[in-house]
Amino acid sequence: MFDRGLLQKKYMPVDEVAEFYLQENVNKIQTAFEDNFDNPKYKFPRSEVHKIKVLKNVPFLSRLSTVTITDESKIDYIITFFNDPKNFDWGETTWALNESNYIFRFYNENDIKVGEIWLCSDHCSNIESIPFSPNMKFGGISEIGKDNMDLILNKIVRPL
Repeated sequence: MFDRGLLQKKYMPVDEVAEFYLQENVNKIQTAFEDNFDNPKYKFPRSEVHKIKVLKNVPFLSRLSTVTITDESKIDYIITFFNDPKNFDWGETTWALNESNYIFRFYNENDIKVGEIWLCSDHCSNIESIPFSPNMKFGGISEIGKDNMDLILNKIVRPL
């Protein structure tokens, strides 16, 4: 059940909520995001990554279908994808974590989880990231991003 997000806690620091979401209108929120696209402070996952585990979000079976990625070039490709604003758009992203198809977990050299992405790729093309990054806009994947995500899923994570 934990793998499916039912017990997932999400915490966004108060200063980040104020900087990005406590704006007068949606246009100013988007401007706050855009102003921080290249800010290294908000580069996902805000830590060095040595391993990525990708799980299919299947009740009770997700841990049995895990792919572990340790190849540095593949890790770099995936992280670059999630930090490129061209892969995301500003569209509506209302969905629930239990609708996601995949869970990406990012680990540092001490095998501590430093980031997580929940991906809904079948019907909604949305993501949720922990920690938050303005590079992913509101979490909707753009048409360019869909092609790049298909490449990730079909070439890098294919065994799932």
